[in-house]
Amino acid sequence: MSISIKDNCKNKEESYGMICVFCNKCNRFTRIIECVNCGMQEKMAGKLKDGWERVQFYDAYCEICPKCTKYFTEGEKRKVLQDVIPMYRSEFKGRTDADNRS
Repeated sequence: MSISIKDNCKNKEESYGMICVFCNKCNRFTRIIECVNCGMQEKMAGKLKDGWERVQFYDAYCEICPKCTKYFTEGEKRKVLQDVIPMYRSEFKGRTDADNRS
């Protein structure tokens, strides 16, 4: 597969100024993930970073950071999701220690 370089290509020598060589120096293939519970952000390339989990709402899959995983049940955060959090993402309010969830 070949794709053209972006305007902000940082590796024009190797790409000959035309074809992307997938070096990721411009962060083209990196995305920012955000914890749905606390809002912490981290760069991600490929699979989820260690400790990060994924949860499912009615309308979206969202990530949770290692610090917030304790607020979600094992069924909510499994690799093969079993329990859907019974609400839409826009309705979700962050969970805290005061919620007494373990």
